[in-house]
Amino acid sequence: MQLAVIDDLIEQQKAIINKYPDNAPKAIAYLSGFIDCARKAQVISEKEYQAFKAQVLELIP
Repeated sequence: MQLAVIDDLIEQQKAIINKYPDNAPKAIAYLSGFIDCARKAQVISEKEYQAFKAQVLELIP
C-alpha cells in the first residue's frame, strides 16, 4: 500500500514538473522529504528507499 502511494506521488509530481518546469526544485524537495520521512518511520525498506530516491533524482532537469 505505501509503495503505491509513493509511486502515485512521484507520478503526480512528475506531471507537475512537466507542466511547470520552474516548480521542479520544490517538487523534488517535497518528494525527497516525503521519502526520507517514510524511511525514518521504517515504512519502507532501505532497498525501496534507494529505488525511490533514484526515481526522484531522474526528475532533476
